[in-house]
Amino acid sequence: MSSKPRIYIGLVILSGAVLLGTYILGDQAAILNQLGLLLFLCALGSIGLIFNVYGFTEHSHFNISFLAYSFALFNLGVGAAGLIILVSHLVEWPFGKYKFKVQSFNIGQYVLSLGASAVVFALSGQQLPLVEPISFGLINVIILSLVVFVLANHVFVGTVIRLTSGESFKESGILSWFPLVLDFTFLTLGLIAAMLWIVNPFLSLLALVPVYLMYSTLRVPALERASEVDQKTGLFNAAYFASAMQAEISRAKRFQHPISIVMADMDLLRNINNSYGHLAGDQVLVAVSGILRANFREYDVVARFGGEEFSIMMPETDAAVAFERIEKVRKQIEEHEISLKNYPEPIHVSLSFGIASKQADELDAMDLIHHADIALYLAKLSGRNRTIMYGSQEYDSLVKEFALSDSFPKPASIEERIGKPAAARAATTRREN
Repeated sequence: MSSKPRIYIGLVILSGAVLLGTYILGDQAAILNQLGLLLFLCALGSIGLIFNVYGFTEHSHFNISFLAYSFALFNLGVGAAGLIILVSHLVEWPFGKYKFKVQSFNIGQYVLSLGASAVVFALSGQQLPLVEPISFGLINVIILSLVVFVLANHVFVGTVIRLTSGESFKESGILSWFPLVLDFTFLTLGLIAAMLWIVNPFLSLLALVPVYLMYSTLRVPALERASEVDQKTGLFNAAYFASAMQAEISRAKRFQHPISIVMADMDLLRNINNSYGHLAGDQVLVAVSGILRANFREYDVVARFGGEEFSIMMPETDAAVAFERIEKVRKQIEEHEISLKNYPEPIHVSLSFGIASKQADELDAMDLIHHADIALYLAKLSGRNRTIMYGSQEYDSLVKEFALSDSFPKPASIEERIGKPAAARAATTRREN
């Protein structure tokens, strides 16, 4: 991690800690008076985090703990809400996959978002918790405070993603309409529960009914995404790549638009596995996958095709543009230092690439995969860490040099290419790792 994200994360953690301490000390009496309710909300917030539902992208999730935060904010005050954020994240930490630094950042950015929401009340002359009947003017303040909380939360997270992975707010999906509205909805349910509590505490439990229904419904897109993603690298899997490629090539044919397919293979991963172990090889795969994911557009499809092999689909991209982009990625991977656990010295790896672009209307998905595979084979055969474009002068020269033919055997369908990797490698029997 470079210095910019480190400084940003450190500032968020420090600012959040100072603000949280200030809020808790300021609301100490109110917290002690409502200790039983506070413990219940801490448990509710912790359960919400432990059973979090992830969304359409790897960075999006649906936080039902927002209901507990919102209820505490309007019924107990800012200090109680901040304390619930702290406790629920500490309870969730052992169950999650976050490092303590990441979890500390999460606590800090939620507390700062809470502070931004409280500022709205302070500037409007209103107080928290709510102690007066809700007037029309107060409703506007409440709505604005919830909007500010949601936006601040997503901007904090989007900024750290931008600094660490290079993904823009659009690419990460942090500011997409659906997750923003959904978070606002959970906060609103917390507000409704707080209002019902004033009438009768038991009525506030009714707010949990739609939460359960929403939780069950929201698991569907998370399950769909899980079926499309390679669990080790976070890239799309081969099955999703196949379906997306078939649809995109049909569209390219229909509108006479270019499309490029890239096959990539990690060079000499076997040596890394033999020297450092297979766990180190997995770390290398994850690191390379992160570089690939960060260097392509939102509508490009980057997938792990199997083992140490990757595939990339670039719609609206001709051969020249595809070659230029892949060369940039290849050099970035070559120069990148990968730090392995328990090894003091970082290592360098490289990838070989083969590119094929749509050249005729009758060209189908299997043809493009096959052509890119041949180009990749030649890149490996001619020294590795190279990018070869199918049909280029360099490609033709290598075919003649190695006395090869471009009529390599190939499987009958892309489904067979995915389902039976050995058949796919009939074209590359001499390819080495």
